[in-house]
Amino acid sequence: MDWFPEFLTINVVGFLLTFATGFIVTVVVLMRHLDRLRVWIFGIVAHLLAFGVLLLQPSLPLPLFVLLFNGLQIFALCAYIATTLFLLGGDIRRPLFIAIQAVIVGFAVILSFITPDRWIRVVLMSVAFAGLLVYGVILILKGARAAKIRNGPIILISMFVIGSFLYLLRAFVYLFPPHPWGLGDIETESLMTLAGIVLYTSINYALLVILMARVERELTGKVIELGDSRNTLQILYDAFSETAGSVDLDELLPRILDILQRNLHVDVTIIYIKDGKSDDLQLVAQRGLSAEALDAVIHHERGSILSEQASLQGTTAHRRIEEYPEGRLKDALKALGLASFAAFPIIDRGQSLGSLGVAFKDGTALDEARSSLFETMARQLGSIVRAAMLHAELERANARLDILASTDALTHLPNRRTALRVLEREISRAKRLGSKISVIMCDIDHFKLFNDRHGHDCGDYVLVQTATLIADSLRSTDLASRWGGEEFLLILGNADPEGVVGLAERIRKRVQAAVMEYEGLRLSVTITLGVAISSPDLGGDAVIAKADEALYEGKRLGRNRVGVAVDRDLSSLEIGKGFRSPQGEEEPLDLLPGED
Repeated sequence: MDWFPEFLTINVVGFLLTFATGFIVTVVVLMRHLDRLRVWIFGIVAHLLAFGVLLLQPSLPLPLFVLLFNGLQIFALCAYIATTLFLLGGDIRRPLFIAIQAVIVGFAVILSFITPDRWIRVVLMSVAFAGLLVYGVILILKGARAAKIRNGPIILISMFVIGSFLYLLRAFVYLFPPHPWGLGDIETESLMTLAGIVLYTSINYALLVILMARVERELTGKVIELGDSRNTLQILYDAFSETAGSVDLDELLPRILDILQRNLHVDVTIIYIKDGKSDDLQLVAQRGLSAEALDAVIHHERGSILSEQASLQGTTAHRRIEEYPEGRLKDALKALGLASFAAFPIIDRGQSLGSLGVAFKDGTALDEARSSLFETMARQLGSIVRAAMLHAELERANARLDILASTDALTHLPNRRTALRVLEREISRAKRLGSKISVIMCDIDHFKLFNDRHGHDCGDYVLVQTATLIADSLRSTDLASRWGGEEFLLILGNADPEGVVGLAERIRKRVQAAVMEYEGLRLSVTITLGVAISSPDLGGDAVIAKADEALYEGKRLGRNRVGVAVDRDLSSLEIGKGFRSPQGEEEPLDLLPGED
């Protein structure tokens, strides 16, 4: 061991150089993929510890020194190979490497017990290191070919080949002592140390080159991915900017499908929306289906289509057309030349609202990026569909409110406010046409007696029945409204005076002839009507006042009559002349014979 101090000095210098290179590379590695590349750091640390064991060699038992030094050296080399494979996109079979390390180091330890001769151990470990380096060359060649990375693997393979040759040369030199060329142990080991310095430093440099190549490739991929994302965002922007402001699903959804087919080259697109009452999926829009395929889709067996699965489970569903169960649907889809179908749930606030279905003739068209785009669009559709549903519900509620605000709750006739609005409209129309305005005010005779004798429910019944008889007597262009209490106002569009008076008389007779039955009673009901026919220039309030005066004049003369007011001359009311009630006298309210 007289050569050991010099050999140790050379190794320490070599370690410092190697560790400096490894440290620089490690700093870079720490910034990326630390979870997978930490084995590289472990390899550098193992290399450091191996040189540390050299410092402790004089104080260590030989078997322990052989175990630690050779084990750490082999682990460091295996760590470099594993790191290289990861950077090239592959992986190493760790159990195999562990077994190799254990077997080689185990033999060296056994030899340290059997014989003190150093040359046997040196030959064994040299051959083992040469074999590991050759195995690493094979693995790196395969990985580099698949990863298409050149510079780093070439340097690494060259260093491994040189290292393997040096270790074999070392084994040869120790196998045939004395050393050729007059070399002693110190010279031989010093040359190996210098070669190792170059070898491990070059390995670290090559790993750095491979890492940089991988980073460049990833950055290029990110640029391409960002470009695809930009295109995707542009498609989404175009799709939803074109439909912005629209809340009509019947108009909005077909436009979205047109955008999908135009920008993403989808062969068939389908949108299903859940029915609000039954939760069944309803096909609301489609593009690309033939008549036969559309009929097969509409009349499918429950649970047989992917759209139902996607909507029910809230997850994306994908299936090749060949995988569909035999039947009319599969035949129809195959006839269109489709290869695959995918359904994406339309979800908003965790609630499934339907599904978006897309189909392609190219079985490979639905890649991961495109699938992600459709998932995003389906989520956006969820917000749109929810907004459209809420808007439709609001419109229905407003319509109900309008009906409630414009309709009498008891008789379901338009109320007083609606009648005034219609009257103003008719006045404007009459002014344009130069025609007259005709209104009729009706009042149920002795209505208070129905409430007093038989209760308010009976009074309500009489009001409803009378309203129905009056409304059924009018044309579709006329309006019957409940004016208040037991009074009704009729607004007649474009009618001549004689026709208006004749209509009033027919209504009076119809109400008088009607038999109204209430809880076993047959009630006799009559009405008095006041007709006003006037110029539209007079105004709505004045026309109604004229009709009201004609009504009260009829009541004054005996009820169950038609009073008429034409223009401003109320003194010329013609209550008789064909419009007098048959009785001609005021009739008290009474039950028809046989009812009491």
